[in-house]
Amino acid sequence: MAVFSRAEWQQVIDSAPKAWGKDPDWKHNLLIMIKPYDMTEVVAGIVQLKPDIESLDAGTGVLYQSMSRELFGRTTAGKPASSPVYKRMTIRNYNTATKLLNLM
Repeated sequence: MAVFSRAEWQQVIDSAPKAWGKDPDWKHNLLIMIKPYDMTEVVAGIVQLKPDIESLDAGTGVLYQSMSRELFGRTTAGKPASSPVYKRMTIRNYNTATKLLNLM
């Protein structure tokens, strides 16, 4: 289970990369790590990204993921699902992640 205080969640949203959630042609997710985890191992467990159509940035206990909607089938977004890393995370899209802050 991943539990955040309102202040912690505010920090997660405020610390997002500037482009995260801004481009409507891209899908934006928040990959929330479930303790225990080692972020270095998590990032190492992610497959090689295709920087022209996807990005992944590490935050405090989270990964900010963005990918092209048009070229989604060519991204590596589904690859973590087959790795042990995937069992240590829960994923929320940008809209849900930001709405959760308003509900806290």
